[in-house]
Amino acid sequence: MLHYAFRGGKMSDIIKLISISIFLILLSTSLHSENYILVKNGKPNCVIVISERPKKAVQLASYELQYHLKLITGAEIPIVKDNKDNEEIKGLKILVGESKYTDKLRPPKDLKTQEYIIKFLPDSIVLLGKDKDDYGEVKYNTPDAYKTFPDFYDQQATLYAVYDFLERFCGVRWFNPTDYGTFYPEKNTLIIKEKDIRRTPFFLMREVWPSMYVLDQYDWSTTGLWKGSYNPNDPDYKRYMEIAYEKLREKYPKDNEFIEAKRTQISLFLHRMRVGGEPYKCNHSLYGYYERFWGEKATEGNRPEFFAKGYEGKPPQLCYTNPELIKQVAQDARDYYDGKKTGNDLKIFWNPQLPNPFPVEPMDNSSYCKCENCQKLINKKWESSPYYSTGLHSNYFFNFVNEVAKELKKTHPDKYVITLAYSSHAYPPDFEIEPNVLIEFCFASNRGPEGTGGYQNELKALSEWRKKIKDRPIFLWLYYTFPKEFADSGNFYCFPGFFAHQIDKQFKLFKEYKIGGIFHCGYGQEVEAYVTYKLMDEPSLNIEELLNDYFKNMYGNGWKEMKDFYLLVEKRYTDINNYPEKKYSANMEVSWGYLGNDEVMEKLKNYLEKAKEKEKREEYLKRIEMWEKAIWAYMEKGKNQYNEIKKAETPVIKVPKIESEKGNLEKVDFEKGILLTDFYIKGSNEKSKRKYNVRMCHDGEYLYIQLIDFCNVKDLYVSPCVFAYDDWEIFLSKEKGSSVYRQYSFGPTGLYVFLAHGEINFANNVPIEIKGAKIYTDTKNTDRWITIIALPLREILKDGIKEGDKFFMNIIRVLSPSASKKYPFEIETLVPYTTVHQTNRMAEVIIEKGEGK
Repeated sequence: MLHYAFRGGKMSDIIKLISISIFLILLSTSLHSENYILVKNGKPNCVIVISERPKKAVQLASYELQYHLKLITGAEIPIVKDNKDNEEIKGLKILVGESKYTDKLRPPKDLKTQEYIIKFLPDSIVLLGKDKDDYGEVKYNTPDAYKTFPDFYDQQATLYAVYDFLERFCGVRWFNPTDYGTFYPEKNTLIIKEKDIRRTPFFLMREVWPSMYVLDQYDWSTTGLWKGSYNPNDPDYKRYMEIAYEKLREKYPKDNEFIEAKRTQISLFLHRMRVGGEPYKCNHSLYGYYERFWGEKATEGNRPEFFAKGYEGKPPQLCYTNPELIKQVAQDARDYYDGKKTGNDLKIFWNPQLPNPFPVEPMDNSSYCKCENCQKLINKKWESSPYYSTGLHSNYFFNFVNEVAKELKKTHPDKYVITLAYSSHAYPPDFEIEPNVLIEFCFASNRGPEGTGGYQNELKALSEWRKKIKDRPIFLWLYYTFPKEFADSGNFYCFPGFFAHQIDKQFKLFKEYKIGGIFHCGYGQEVEAYVTYKLMDEPSLNIEELLNDYFKNMYGNGWKEMKDFYLLVEKRYTDINNYPEKKYSANMEVSWGYLGNDEVMEKLKNYLEKAKEKEKREEYLKRIEMWEKAIWAYMEKGKNQYNEIKKAETPVIKVPKIESEKGNLEKVDFEKGILLTDFYIKGSNEKSKRKYNVRMCHDGEYLYIQLIDFCNVKDLYVSPCVFAYDDWEIFLSKEKGSSVYRQYSFGPTGLYVFLAHGEINFANNVPIEIKGAKIYTDTKNTDRWITIIALPLREILKDGIKEGDKFFMNIIRVLSPSASKKYPFEIETLVPYTTVHQTNRMAEVIIEKGEGK
């Protein structure tokens, strides 16, 4: 399966060398013209030849070639089969895939997976690659044709050969899947100048998500920023979609046919961009162990020894030093490779399928087992790291992966396990990785400005992996989902994260590191998508040529202004000097107070207006309008929302003083405290429909907070580490907008966690202990959840507070799907227009002086 080492390597098989040599000699000995006339004066001057029994990839390739040549010239090139009725096909032939004509040429039998050739002969052009032996019928001109296409991970190199031919020799470009996303030159005579090609797409795996699987949601990852955001029904977004698929809608006015036709159009675009290849994917793979092995209802028997120790209720992880767990995971891998169980059977939620290597990856949290055997493998030197990606649990987790790999190797010496280098196990361990382990490195900061410490930290981690596993391929998980995911989560519009030049730098490094393949978590927007598609195929391409090719062909006479628009947004986003305190953040204040300030927005508006003035042709104006509705209108709404929120006041809370209770929660008279009842849906000033009572008071020594959620307590979801569902989260800071703040979080069963952000080595999420803090939780009444807290004033913030002081606060209720009746979850906040970890809009809290006894 793993042919990576053949790249640039020496072929040791002499017979294969002779076969290749004979083929190349036969193809090159005849004298022939350098030019091939495919169409002359609007009339076909050639035929497309396929096998009498063509494979799926060949069928689609021939249809695609015929379709695009007709777009260019208006002439429909005949597709003929090499059957007995066409024994001798005269004239110029375009040989697509294997046929009796290519057989006579003795083509190489050693074509690697995904490899293809484009070869020019005296009377033929050969477009040939290695294809899957699937002979099912391919439809092309039906709305649901996509259902008959080859899978993205099927071998389909003949299809790659046709697409390369159309781009390289015919000038076709596919910039996006919309009605206006394909560019082609129009001419009634098409002359091709020869140049033989033999190549393979550089990266083995080229995956983009979610568009590979959710075809009708592809617009989420193209030019548009709207899809996936909290307001996809905006009229500007709708207008963008109307233009994007207006021709398709006209052809298929019925909704069901239009949806299917749109999926087909998007699927074709993804094939044209050579998405897919060979699967080397990993993701969290062990969540299914709860259903299989946890508790009395376990489908394969209760195995508590498999699970992490030291937690109440359902543990958040497994015990990765448990010998029986290691044996079970190894057996799962054997069953997977032997075809006895699919990924779905093993309850791996993303259903990996052969030939994808067997995945081994823990749950998406760092609450690992607290037993002695596990804890002694924790690398304590990483505890003070300020970065997201560390090696804190690398020795611990990769020891487990190694043990599973050793067990698998006993029975399946040629099979692999694949795992992530991610979060607290992002760095290599101190020991060697077993040779049958593949690594998929999670470059979490790939879309952040390259001048940040987090970005450089992950480049270092990737470099250390390259050194650690030497010539073994590394696979990548890239995060094109940001900064938009931050905006969707925070209920605001982000400044677009354009970063084409940074992509180019990254892909040049990926080529140097011989990266095996890439999975994209999220994708786009359009320019980034196009650049990435092209660099996944060939990372040595010139970025300036790619950008010029895109903007000139998409926007006609207004291309320079459209490119200037893009470059200004890119410069603002990727230059760390444009951020407050030169620290990367993607919140609303940074988006529109800094990156998209008034001066920048005015320049961008002028670029758009000048582009429209320069270009008067309808097709190009439609493309500019699509950009305007998809990007500029989104940015304008973000800026307007920001200006509106800036005008909105934040609460001022005066906390009264009561008699001293020395932290005794039973004696505190909360009726004497201030009462707060209004909460808001995250990121808005829309009041929550839920009922809350929050009371606060102090006695000069403690701040007392009573939190009451009037709810059905049976709906509350108890998380083993407080986060991520059904908790109260209190954010405190000495200064509004500061990156230094604290987070106090409480769950329904009394579990709590105190975290410091920015105050210890600039790190976030650092657990801290507050001596004297007291917490009481009550869910005895079925209609309310009560939490009461006493926090010592001298320790509530780093330097403490006292009577007469002021600080800043937000109180947030995070609701689970069951508690909120929404999906995936809801956040409700004391301060309007806010969400978690947002310090620029916090309530001002004054600790009043008083006569407390």
